[in-house]
Amino acid sequence: RQLVRGVLADCDCDEAADGSAAWRRLEADRFDLLVLDVNLPGEIGSSLLDRVRAGLPEAAQPRVLMMSGELSP
Repeated sequence: RQLVRGVLADCDCDEAADGSAAWRRLEADRFDLLVLDVNLPGEIGSSLLDRVRAGLPEAAQPRVLMMSGELSP
């Protein structure tokens, strides 16, 4: 998270420590980009992505970058 936050230093950013916190923020605010880890604490990143796609109107869905610090490139 620190690396991505540093790369996006000139952007307004918000962080969530786990999948539940991320979902609460997504319900409350609109974001242009969602950077997800494959293995979020408490939830698999792809599960959160499925909830975003199913639970938010298409116009409110952010672009998504899925990454992992544990998987090889």
